[in-house]
Amino acid sequence: MTLDEKLELHRLFWRGECPRPLLGFFFAESEKPRPAAPGRYTNVDIDTPLEGVLDKYTRRRRWQEPGDRVPAVALNYGTSFLPVLAGAGYEHDGYTSWCVPVGVSAEELEVPGLDRDLPLWRDYERKLRALVEAGIEDALVTVDAMSGPMEMLLGVLGAERLLLDMFDAPEAVRQRARECTALWKQVFDAKWDILGRPHGTVGFGVYVPGRSCLHTEDAMALAGAEQFEQFFREPVREIARYLETSFIHTHSAGIRCYPGLATVEELDGVEISNDPNGPPLGALIEAGVRFQEAGKNVMFSNWLRPLTERQVDDILDAVDPGRTLITLTVKDQAEADHYMRKVRERFGDG
Repeated sequence: MTLDEKLELHRLFWRGECPRPLLGFFFAESEKPRPAAPGRYTNVDIDTPLEGVLDKYTRRRRWQEPGDRVPAVALNYGTSFLPVLAGAGYEHDGYTSWCVPVGVSAEELEVPGLDRDLPLWRDYERKLRALVEAGIEDALVTVDAMSGPMEMLLGVLGAERLLLDMFDAPEAVRQRARECTALWKQVFDAKWDILGRPHGTVGFGVYVPGRSCLHTEDAMALAGAEQFEQFFREPVREIARYLETSFIHTHSAGIRCYPGLATVEELDGVEISNDPNGPPLGALIEAGVRFQEAGKNVMFSNWLRPLTERQVDDILDAVDPGRTLITLTVKDQAEADHYMRKVRERFGDG
């Protein structure tokens, strides 16, 4: 399919009118298709010079995404980028980034607004502007996935301190979460303006129409239903209200939060990451169906956790095909083609 054809399928997906479930694929490490040019640059773009970033994203021609996922260019400063803007310490290697907690409590913490003179931000902005101006035509230049307010607090305070403060200083946690939400909005607005206020964004291969962004809440994996209501509902709802189309990434370890998340009316879509040590697939299918019954689209992500054909059938048997995107880990292109044929034969060749 062309890029425009994929975009139209995803527009139907968000309207709940897609003729079939959409499929995307991850390849087992040893079977990944090799890019046209050898990979010379790290996954994280922090230490990659500007010319290297341009080479990485414009001349490697890596945009032939298998299946229905939309090819996209998102500058990658790692999952710790927003927590760092909120005050966390920062370390990174070529593959990822991680936070260093600042060693204070939620009551002592001061969350700043966006400092556009911060060297890390200036470097990010310079590279993103260069990508926008590079004239990429076979992929969408987009907002990268943005850590949500509670995930930002997790990076700044550390897991132990955050969990203790949820019990010992709950109002301070809620206030810091509100401040992180305000910072989140400032960062999103800055990125959106750099991108030229496009007609949509891409998150994990999903085209999200309008003023949009995939935002992540990995901290939900630490919480239960009570903590969701106390600390997560307000930030999730506030970000969902701020966007035209809202799409949240979660880990399946946060399944206890899913009943509450399904009742956030402003939220449009949920990605359920089927973690290797997470709950059984049946529980995730049930949760996904409940999200869909609440009017939300669902992306079932099975990266690093290959499914059997019977398990794929279990998903297809249960879900609303017009509101479903499934990503599968496969061993090779032939297996990916098999699943594409399977879905098209069952639901039609949309």
